[in-house]
Amino acid sequence: MQRIYLTDISKIEDEVFDRLMKLLPSDRRDRASKIRKESERKLSVAAGVLLGAALSDYVRGSRDEAICFVQLDEVKTEELCAIAETETESGDHGKPYLKKYPELFFNLSHSGSVAFLVWADVPVGCDVQAVRSCSERLVQKACSPSEKQYVLSAEGEERDLRFSRIWCLKESVLKAVGIGIGTRLSEIETVDEQGNLYENADWFEEEWELSEKELLPGYCFGICKRL
Repeated sequence: MQRIYLTDISKIEDEVFDRLMKLLPSDRRDRASKIRKESERKLSVAAGVLLGAALSDYVRGSRDEAICFVQLDEVKTEELCAIAETETESGDHGKPYLKKYPELFFNLSHSGSVAFLVWADVPVGCDVQAVRSCSERLVQKACSPSEKQYVLSAEGEERDLRFSRIWCLKESVLKAVGIGIGTRLSEIETVDEQGNLYENADWFEEEWELSEKELLPGYCFGICKRL
């Protein structure tokens, strides 16, 4: 079981973020306020709102599989009440969990102008990546032999898309397991030479399920859940 939440901050007015910032738990508000880059600060606020929206649905019993696009300027006051309940603690490897709802596993990511959240009833990791250019040096460093074949057999924008997809999937694995990006990325194999996804894999002595979603153009979305 899982639910997906996402939002795009690109067309949201500044006053909306000012209002939402005040409703965040103190720990997330403090972290967001220290972020100098405005776009990154807004994404941090948006991520906090997604967590509040997800928890609000969870408490109300909305636990079916769903993809929820949250319009930040349309969030109702009663839906924001749950944001105050989203105070988090750091668990193993610094991975956050909800103090009041430890049975609810979640993960957050943001890139470009998009914030992305997935919650599940098992440990989960997610990642969103705006498609970006890649160098052959980075491909050689981060990819397994089969992934290198898949990426380097394409050119231009298609090569960038393929690499962004693989990077996104690898990040979702690392975040699900709860380890840092310092791990050798090339050891986490996500696709074969043709780009076919390895949906189930044994990483770090546990079984994991890997998936991807097409949710917004120009972005890659990856999800990794423990089986």
